[in-house]
Amino acid sequence: MTGDKVGEEICLTLPATIGRHPKASVVIRDTGSSRYHTRIVSTGAGARLEDLKSRNGTYLNGRRVQSSRIVHGDSIRIGGTVLGVVDDRGLEWVGKTIGEFEVLSRTDRLPSAAEFRASQPSMGREVTLLMLDEDLSGSPREEILYQSRLAGKIRSTAALRIYDIAEVEDRTLIISEPPSGVPLEELLRMPGGCDLHFLAEVGIQLANLATAANDHGVFLRGLDPRHVYLGEQGEVKVAHIGLGKGLSRERHVSPEERAGVSRTRASDVFVIASLLSEGKGGSPSLQKVLAKAMAEDPGRRHGTPEDLSTDLGRALKAPTARPPTPVRRDIARDPPADLGLALRFVRGAAFSLFLATLFFLSAQVVRVILR
Repeated sequence: MTGDKVGEEICLTLPATIGRHPKASVVIRDTGSSRYHTRIVSTGAGARLEDLKSRNGTYLNGRRVQSSRIVHGDSIRIGGTVLGVVDDRGLEWVGKTIGEFEVLSRTDRLPSAAEFRASQPSMGREVTLLMLDEDLSGSPREEILYQSRLAGKIRSTAALRIYDIAEVEDRTLIISEPPSGVPLEELLRMPGGCDLHFLAEVGIQLANLATAANDHGVFLRGLDPRHVYLGEQGEVKVAHIGLGKGLSRERHVSPEERAGVSRTRASDVFVIASLLSEGKGGSPSLQKVLAKAMAEDPGRRHGTPEDLSTDLGRALKAPTARPPTPVRRDIARDPPADLGLALRFVRGAAFSLFLATLFFLSAQVVRVILR
């Protein structure tokens, strides 16, 4: 937390209100807060944040919201006060063994499951364990298991492979390949944000993944930037494909998913474009592609992720896709024959340096936190 309660941990009993009023569940002394600014309520799909017609608004992960589900790792800003959302369910498994798996750490807490990094000595490897909540039952549970079985059939380099689904000690585990690289969330939260042209390159890989998934009857349904990873060469890896609202943030699901109606390939077009829309800047041609992809009416979007990939590629190649690189007048008048090759080399080297720097900074952050 920041503000007058910096460093405090507050255990909430829901429903709970937050604001300046002495009778609020959480009292914050912030002039930017209303007396009863916002509240958190419990729903069948987890906790939900609701703005109470506040004067300055409630911000979730940097975006103003009226009502939105909240999950572990989210940040809520009220005036100048920032509150981090922590869900400690599942932490009791850390350091213990379940079946043949040694639980090393909890890596995430999702609305319907806890995610762990674990060791599997019998196979000599590390894995990701997704442990479904004990109280998850009925259709939501069966839907996650059904989608996980389908996702296990996807053969794409961008999909983290699902090894198995097992019942161990009365708990349901989805065992998958562990992620490598930097979560896209870290790039989006960097000062200045993330360049839209860079995200468009990511979007092309996501669209190709969606095409492969759709061919196996799997829809992305939702994308969480915490579960999209970038490798050193810019390669994309995605975890928890097709698990939708049960395991992703609401802002990156399609209108069809929210309404509970039949989803199509055009639904995944919206999901990908929604994620890309967090990028900063962007040429008119890229903005035009995103505007079409995020149309509320599925019939006005690109018909398939493959169509979106094609349009993104064209937009990136358009003359106005990137700001012109300033060059000396003499070179501009008489460019050497290999100038294009040299510029491509420089761009590639700069991109590699950017990712290497990001990996270094991420390591430093982790080192500081663990001290």
